[in-house]
Amino acid sequence: VQLKTPHMRPPLKQKEPPRFPKIITTEWSKYSRRTGVMGRKVGMLHFFTDDGIAIPTTAIVIERNHVITVDPPQLNTTTGCWSMHIGAGFRRPSQVAKNQRFHCAKVGVETKERYTSFQVTADAVLPVGHLLSVEHFVVGQKIDVLGRTRGKGFQGVMKRWGFKGHRATLGSRLHRVAGSIGSKAGVLKGRKMAGNMGNSKRCSHNLPILHIDAEKNVMFVKGSVIGPAGCWVKVRDSKFNHVRMLRVGPRPPFPTFLGEVSPKLGDDVLGFVPPPNYDQRMATFIENDMKRLESGRIEDFQDGDFDDVDDEDEGEGGEEEEEEEEELSGEGDRDGQGQGEEDRLKR
Repeated sequence: VQLKTPHMRPPLKQKEPPRFPKIITTEWSKYSRRTGVMGRKVGMLHFFTDDGIAIPTTAIVIERNHVITVDPPQLNTTTGCWSMHIGAGFRRPSQVAKNQRFHCAKVGVETKERYTSFQVTADAVLPVGHLLSVEHFVVGQKIDVLGRTRGKGFQGVMKRWGFKGHRATLGSRLHRVAGSIGSKAGVLKGRKMAGNMGNSKRCSHNLPILHIDAEKNVMFVKGSVIGPAGCWVKVRDSKFNHVRMLRVGPRPPFPTFLGEVSPKLGDDVLGFVPPPNYDQRMATFIENDMKRLESGRIEDFQDGDFDDVDDEDEGEGGEEEEEEEEELSGEGDRDGQGQGEEDRLKR
C-alpha cells in the first residue's frame, strides 16, 4: 500500500506551445531575432572609392530560398524561439532523397540543394513557402557569415601551428618534427600536434554590406568570407551589433522584405540556364506529387518521375519530328534513286 505523505505534491502539467503564431508585421524590439538566408560565395573583387582606395569585397548570391517547415519551440527550452527550416538552390528530383521530395511537394516548391535552420522569435515567424531574397538585408547593415574552411588534409606542426622547426644544418636528423610531446603522465590535453587541418565551421562577424543588386539577387560584403568560391554559406544579422542597429540603424525590414522579388534569383550570376519549358515541367511534377500525397501513396516516390515528366511534355513534339524525319528520308531516297538511273544511262 502506497502511503501519501503531506509534503508530496502532484506533478506540474506542462503547457503545450501553440502550433503556429499569428503573423503580424510589427516593429523591431530588443529581443527580436529574424531568420537568415543561405547564399553561395561567387568570388572576390575590388570596390574603388572616389579617392582611388581599393576595398576588397566578396560577392554572395542568394538563390531560391524558401521556407520549408516551421517548428514550434520545444517544451524543455527556455528561449522560446521557433525553428525555421530554409531550403536553397535547386536540384533535380531524381537526385534528392524521398523525404526531402515529400516536404518540397507538400509546400509546393522545387526540390532544393541545401537545407538549414534558423532560430527566430515568435514575432518574426514567416509562413511556409515564403520566398526570401537579397532584399532581406539593407546596405550598411552588418552581418555574420558562417561557413566551412578549406580542407587541407593531414598536415604537420610547422604548417598547422606555425612551429619554427629544428636545425637545418648537416648532420641533424630532425628538421620538421614536433619534438617532445609530453611526460610520463602522458600527452596533455590540447597539445599542438600534427593532424587534420581545415574543414571546420567558422564564422566571420560584423561584415558590412557595401552594395546590393536586387535584380540579380547578389550582395557585396566588405572583406573575406569563409570557404572557397562556390561554397554554401549562412548569412544572418550580426549578433554583436544588434543593439547599435536598433539605436542608430540602418534597420532592415521586419520580419522580412514583403515586396516583389526578382524572378532571376541569381541565374545570370551562376550561369544557370533553365531547360526548355522549365516552369511547366516543374508545375506538372509538383501537381503529380501533391496528388500522391493526398491519396496517401507516398511509396510511389521514385527516382525517375522527373524524367517521365520530360517525356510527357515532349511526346507530341517527338511524333511530329519523327514524321518530318521520315518524309525527309523518303525524299532523300527518291533523289538517290534518280541520280543512280542518270549515272547508269550515261555509262
